[in-house]
Amino acid sequence: MASCIRIIGITIKARTNGIFGRIMNLSVVPDFSGCLKPIAKPKLRNMVMKTWILALSALLALPVQAKFVEIHDSDGYTNLRAEANTQSRVITRINNGRFVYIISDDAVPQSPPKNWLFVRYRDDKNQLQDGWLHQSRVRELGGKTINHTKSVRGFACTHSDVQLYVEMGKFDYTTNKKHFGGKNLNSQYPILHAYKGKTMYGTDGSIPRTAYTAMTLVQNGRRHVITPAAFEHLFNPYFEDMDKGIDHICQYDSKRKRLYLQAWNSDGAGSYAVLFVFENGKVREVLPMDRTF
Repeated sequence: MASCIRIIGITIKARTNGIFGRIMNLSVVPDFSGCLKPIAKPKLRNMVMKTWILALSALLALPVQAKFVEIHDSDGYTNLRAEANTQSRVITRINNGRFVYIISDDAVPQSPPKNWLFVRYRDDKNQLQDGWLHQSRVRELGGKTINHTKSVRGFACTHSDVQLYVEMGKFDYTTNKKHFGGKNLNSQYPILHAYKGKTMYGTDGSIPRTAYTAMTLVQNGRRHVITPAAFEHLFNPYFEDMDKGIDHICQYDSKRKRLYLQAWNSDGAGSYAVLFVFENGKVREVLPMDRTF
């Protein structure tokens, strides 16, 4: 009589080292639900082992997680380099407290060497710079992820000290057409690249479908309406058939009274990430980074 073996699945648990998403500790546990006897046949043992190995290989191949991090160096600044070594050309100097965006491993120009990160930085002239940083020169955004509650109009991030209410909706192009800059192939298919004088994000030149419509910050018991100029050029915060706010994460640093909102937005072609930094009831920074998925 054949052995009763029924493999339901494999449970994989992984612990990463925080910022970079690299596997530090891994356990692979097979689920033999319904099995009454141990695996005895060599062929079946080999099949299970191959399954474990494939699962393990897939995990170890996971790329660095794309996200925003903060520069933190004992020298007060760090160098953005052209290549992943300390002898390569310095592209620019980045001071402590500035933010960079880690590009995931599958989007970098070469295989990332150990302990080096390929990042994107927006400088004081609003120009994007790509280059390499040693991972010891950055730290995660401070604080903890806070509650994220969906609403009909968008979502809310709520903490006992601070609350952020974000509203989104369909974009009315007809009403706002006059605010765009670009090139018209014809009236139906314009190529858009600017909105109210700012570079627009979230499309590949096509008409935006959705937009942020309002942001309100409540901190220390005071209500602050965020000026639309901070977000009105950032389009398509959600697909029309997806939940609003699905790709948004809020973190609150209680020591610095600072709220971070990270978002990954797209219309399916024009993708971008953006970091909002709110501090003491005001917008401290808004950092969009295009084509970063």
